[in-house]
Amino acid sequence: MWVNPTNGDSVAKFDAKTEKWTEYPLPTHGIALRHVSLSGRNGTTEVVVGYTRNSKVTSVEFRTKEKLQAVTAQV
Repeated sequence: MWVNPTNGDSVAKFDAKTEKWTEYPLPTHGIALRHVSLSGRNGTTEVVVGYTRNSKVTSVEFRTKEKLQAVTAQV
């Protein structure tokens, strides 16, 4: 389950198996986040949010260790 904490600049995920929350801070502050959407584009989970106050959209992509190493190697 994904939620946007009230007056927060983050999204949070609840893991029902461990009964724990993980919070992911977003890159812009003061965003007035209202909706959280999920995308499974290219087989990768992405959390997509729209910033109400400043007309921006951002996504948080969750990469496997292997994908992260491949991106790091390109840089």
